[in-house]
Amino acid sequence: MIENNKIQINGSGCTSTNGIGTKLMFLMLGGSIGAGIALLFAPKPGKDLRRDIADAAVKGYDETLETATQVKNQTVEYYEIAKEKSAEVLDIVTEKVTAFKEEVGDDAAKIGGIVHGAANRIADSVKSRQIF
Repeated sequence: MIENNKIQINGSGCTSTNGIGTKLMFLMLGGSIGAGIALLFAPKPGKDLRRDIADAAVKGYDETLETATQVKNQTVEYYEIAKEKSAEVLDIVTEKVTAFKEEVGDDAAKIGGIVHGAANRIADSVKSRQIF
């Protein structure tokens, strides 16, 4: 079941997550903002400060790529699980529909036999009462 950034797959052994990608994104964003502010107010020369800012930007970019890869892998995993579960559901539905169809066919055959027998009895009764 997917609702409001919560993914929960029951019966598959997967743990549910509460927006781990969103939490990681806000964590990295907050860390980046904090690091940027700390660098701006640090008592360093401009050259060192620019180098530190560039290093922090590269580090943030690398962390973002890593998080994106993790989210992609998790999405692929959830897709595969959903695909397997939908195949299982389809098999169960097909099995139940086939059983129901056979049951209805058997009942229809019984009803047909009853109607045929009643029609034969009525026809025999009408033939025995014919005057001509």
